[in-house]
Amino acid sequence: MQMKRLWELLLKFLLTHKHNISYFKRVSKNGCPFLFSMNYLLICLSLLISTSLISQTERTHYPLIFNNDTLDLAWSGGFNAPQFSKIDLNFDGVKDLYVFERGWDATVKTFIWNNGVYEFAPEYADQLPFTRNWAILKDYNCDGKNDMFSWSEFGGGISIYKNTSENNQLSFERVETLLFTESVNGPINVFVNGVDIPAIVDVDGDGDLDILAFSIGGVNVEMQENLSMDLYGVCDSLEFQIGDACWGQFAENGLTNELNLNQSCDYLSPSQGARHGGSTIMALDDDGDGDMDLAIGDVSYSNLVFARNGGDNNTSLIDSSRSDYPMESRALEMTVFPAAYNIDVDNDGFKDILVSPNLSGFSIDKRNVWYYQNTSTSNDPNFEFVQNDFLVGEMLDVGYQSQPVVIDVDADGLKDILVFNESEFVNEEMLSNITFLKNIGNANEPVFEIVDTNYLDFRSFGLVGAHATFGDLDNDGDYDMLVSDQPGDVFYFENTAGANSPLNLELLSADYFELDLQGYGTPFLFDVNGDSLLDIISGDKRGELSYYENLGDESSAHFVDSLKLSVFGGVDVSEFCCGGYSSPFIKQKNDSLLLYVGGEESILYTYMIDPVDLTGDFELLDSVNYGAVRLKPCIDDLDNDGQWDLLMGEIYGGIQMYEITGMNISVNETKYHSFKVYPNPVQTILNLEGSFNNVQVFNALGEEVLHLSETNRIDVGQLSSGVYTVKATKDDDNYLSRFIKL
Repeated sequence: MQMKRLWELLLKFLLTHKHNISYFKRVSKNGCPFLFSMNYLLICLSLLISTSLISQTERTHYPLIFNNDTLDLAWSGGFNAPQFSKIDLNFDGVKDLYVFERGWDATVKTFIWNNGVYEFAPEYADQLPFTRNWAILKDYNCDGKNDMFSWSEFGGGISIYKNTSENNQLSFERVETLLFTESVNGPINVFVNGVDIPAIVDVDGDGDLDILAFSIGGVNVEMQENLSMDLYGVCDSLEFQIGDACWGQFAENGLTNELNLNQSCDYLSPSQGARHGGSTIMALDDDGDGDMDLAIGDVSYSNLVFARNGGDNNTSLIDSSRSDYPMESRALEMTVFPAAYNIDVDNDGFKDILVSPNLSGFSIDKRNVWYYQNTSTSNDPNFEFVQNDFLVGEMLDVGYQSQPVVIDVDADGLKDILVFNESEFVNEEMLSNITFLKNIGNANEPVFEIVDTNYLDFRSFGLVGAHATFGDLDNDGDYDMLVSDQPGDVFYFENTAGANSPLNLELLSADYFELDLQGYGTPFLFDVNGDSLLDIISGDKRGELSYYENLGDESSAHFVDSLKLSVFGGVDVSEFCCGGYSSPFIKQKNDSLLLYVGGEESILYTYMIDPVDLTGDFELLDSVNYGAVRLKPCIDDLDNDGQWDLLMGEIYGGIQMYEITGMNISVNETKYHSFKVYPNPVQTILNLEGSFNNVQVFNALGEEVLHLSETNRIDVGQLSSGVYTVKATKDDDNYLSRFIKL
């Protein structure tokens, strides 16, 4: 690998992970933190590597209507497995909403409470600590500012970040990397399974925050008692002991989500002890008797089990349970693994309940936030069902993993949007479909309306993991469609409508040229080598790009044995631990071909394609963090203002929308003038428009095959059939053209 490529990969890593200061702090040598040298190296690398594209983007939006309602949060990205907490983000004295999306590459969405509604405010998300799997905001030191309890990367445990915000600026300090508790055998870490969600609440009523979580066996609940008030009379310390190893004297059944009551944890049966992990806990005083009851979600079940505490603050005893919580008249149906959050949603001073899936990709991914409002004005709550699409009902959310495509679907001269998804959970089936956003505005002021949530009856094709691209593959004046699925098979839909007619797509091939785009293929049609034929550039789960050359002609594409490069441009957007899920989009800017690539990380990368040398490593021009996982970019000028709009699908099923307000491309490369060569295609003698001092001919892989001087013609009779590039010089000027050898 070239040294430049090594530098680019290292810079990519630093740019991606520079926000995770704790990561750099724990990478050390001889006890010396590596943080300073990393920051210094980042500065040096930024100077060494040419970043020749500087683009500015501003979040934008166009009106989106569904069922005669304009969606206020249309372009905020969607939800899959959101977790909810409250925090004052803008320092107005009112708690706003923090939404954490479960996952290894977890992301955060923030919403400001404004005049009785929540407004999407993504600018606050980057000011909060980065963590994974789960995060809960609670005020542990009683200063009125919610701190963060989260999963610890150092094992099954808890990290704590103290809210140190002041002067209207959010800030956090990590005060516990791995929280410990005192046991009979000495200090041990407070265990929380990475797939669980604990309850962090004042269990014993003494004024400090305790912790309820399932034990390592996943059967019984342990109480970690906070000793801050007992030892110091204030609540700002984090000293814990195991207060009760079998809190509530109950155990989850080894085969179901039912609760076995009156259990002593010393005598759990073997079947119970073998219980797998996967439970969520919400603790609240549901019956107003002064002690904590529980609502428990289980990984294999769709309901919440309510556990009533018949004891008191000092001696807990779960004496009854029911399976239709929060209310009998509208019991929860979450498919699998619900998690409940007891927060004041409407800021009326009384805590409500939100319930959402605790598992992404295998549960309901639309209408997946159930809101139960507390209508009581006392300490004895009364929960009433309000909706099953809290916030998400105001968003464009097509399920799991979205991909936008801009195309005039109905041939009315306006740019519409088709949104593909990898899957949508309906009737316990996860299948891909297409949502049609029709432009009902005008060419300069687009307004979109969701007119079809299963365009083409796409679910009937039975695909999962769909990703689409459009192009005229048969030269009949209309756009055909290629769709890849999760295994990487390619489906060809021919558009039989003809030019200037609404799309009429018919499936002609379910195994297009037997192409294999690897898992999670993301094809994109573009004439990369300049032969006027649409080639395929595809990403995949690996995070790399593959180049499939079109070996046919203008009226008939041909991709048999056409794979030219399995690592196109040297692009690799994979994470260091995981897959990449690369997704390309190519756009021409003046004389430059820009390659945009999204992936598993939250980064959108921009490369400069070198059309002369497709075998080399493309120059990395830019990398921007957009705060969402598995970005799928699409670029177009939707309002004809001369500035590109950037639409990005994400794993949560929605779309982010930006306008690229400024772009400066300054590439240190030779500038080429175009010139004519004829006949084209050619069999033997190729004529050049003028005489040149130096002439080079390159094949499609960038290899030099001919080199001549002082000539105006080239004998290409000995060359094999294919596409070639001619580079020529004359009087210090450079020229570039392409031809097809028959």
